[in-house]
Order: sequence, then C-alpha cells, then structure tokens
Amino acid sequence: MREPELDAGSFESLCRGACDLARAAGARLLVSSRHPERFWKDAAERTGGGVHYTGRDLAAAAAGGRRPALPLVAASCHLPSDLAAAGALGADLAVYGPVQATASHPDALPIGWGGLQEGIALTPVPVYALGGLGPGDLERAMTCGAHGIAAQRAAWPG
Repeated sequence: MREPELDAGSFESLCRGACDLARAAGARLLVSSRHPERFWKDAAERTGGGVHYTGRDLAAAAAGGRRPALPLVAASCHLPSDLAAAGALGADLAVYGPVQATASHPDALPIGWGGLQEGIALTPVPVYALGGLGPGDLERAMTCGAHGIAAQRAAWPG
C-alpha cells in the first residue's frame, strides 16, 4: 500500500481499513517505506504483512545490516546492486524492472528480458518482474526465473 499524496490522517484511516479488509480476506498487507514505520508494524500485527522498501530506503536498510522484525519484507529493485541489497537484507521478495517501457516511469530505461534474467541470477530472493507487463507476459517472466509479475495498469485497466 502506497499513497504518497495523502496526509497522515487520511493515510492512517485508509491503512486501518485496508488492514481490516486484508485480514478478513486472509491476505497480508505490505506498506511502502515512504510511510512511517508505525504503519508497517500495524500491517504486520494485524495481517502478518510488513514493509515494502523503496529503492532509496532499501539501500539505507541494507547498509544498516538489520532486517526489520516483521513477518514480510519486500524490496523495489531497479539495479543489480538493489537485488544484492535485498539479498543482504534477507528480504522475502523483490520486484525488479522495468522490464519494458511503462507509462508510470516514462523516462526509465527498460532492462529487457535478458536484464531480468541476469538480475535474478544475482540474488537468492524470489523476484517478480515489474514494468509494462500484463498477464500475457507471465510465462516469459517465469522462463527468465521470475516467480511472477507485478502489474497495476494491466490488472485494473480503464
């Protein structure tokens, strides 16, 4: 869950509701490291979730050398060094990309399928392919060693 545009009070209300929905559905909620740690801990306590580190926050966490005491730790990775940091931190999963051009980050250079495969080989962490992907890309991503794909626009078009 990431809503960087919301003020703290609105985010807190949204997070509380999202935790309730996740718990009722048996799902685990990850909260972006853009938000205060108290929200990660709440998601962990209430849903068995935790934190999803941004690339910038991942580097700082890995430099600190300690995995947070949360059930789930995830990482956004955009460089091979990010994947190494996710492994060093003991992250449970990483998203890596963009594999293809994506509207959400139009200036980002895609790593391509070869870059995805090379990056996955650098880390023991399960990796999900990210960036410009949809359901039709799942098989190819898995052929490259990914555990799956992460998709927003393709999952909720319109």
